[in-house]
Amino acid sequence: MAFILYFLLGSSGLIAQTLFTYSLVTKSDLSLDCGKISGKVLVGGSSQLQTVQLKASVNTGCPLEVEGLLRMTNSRVDSMTNISCARATKEFLNNSQVSPILYYPLNTPQITLQMESLSKDLLRVQNSPGRTKVKNLSPTDFTENQGLALETHGTEILVINISGEEIDLEKVEILLKGNATPKNIIWNFFEAKKLNIKDCQISGIKGTVLAPQASLKLINSRIIGAVFVSKLDGTVEDGKCVENESNEITGVCFSAQSLFLGCK
Repeated sequence: MAFILYFLLGSSGLIAQTLFTYSLVTKSDLSLDCGKISGKVLVGGSSQLQTVQLKASVNTGCPLEVEGLLRMTNSRVDSMTNISCARATKEFLNNSQVSPILYYPLNTPQITLQMESLSKDLLRVQNSPGRTKVKNLSPTDFTENQGLALETHGTEILVINISGEEIDLEKVEILLKGNATPKNIIWNFFEAKKLNIKDCQISGIKGTVLAPQASLKLINSRIIGAVFVSKLDGTVEDGKCVENESNEITGVCFSAQSLFLGCK
């Protein structure tokens, strides 16, 4: 898949490989109440985690890197390689299972710049049978309880460019046809400033969500893929953290070298 990305994006594909080693990247703050994340997380601002479980398998470093303040309450970091740590400039832990390491991550600006470059590159991608398929949508294409069928053939990568500065995805059902899988779908919200994903728990949003300028509001939803946004605020609507209403990000799917849990 890394080779396909390189072919798709030209020289920037090599850069994209670094970005796709993360399951979640935010340029600024991350706030998540009641959730699960599989894979590495990089936060360019501060992070507040309430009842969150992070699962990752990494060879070096920590699964959770926070440039600012880290607050964790009733949360845990699980790593298959026993690197169950979090890195941050300052941390406050309350009833949480993690080994904190204080440090300042130097790679945040470079990684977030890759988000913006990738989003622009995807706008120039053209349909190429057997390699890429492009679908252009607008916010009016999404209504509550609407189903959306996505189809690819062979090893095609499906690029979905969605225009609009404010986008609401509520109770959207995603149906995959042909050879389509979450690992070869990219949702490119190239103009979005506000992105709201609500009650998309049953089928989930399938594919990687790329919205470099957007503040993502995640409510009772599941994203089967990676998430790259400016800011993320995840909550549960009724304030109760139960299994079938939590927010979930299942992890990185693009890189063949990824060892993260949960990738479909």
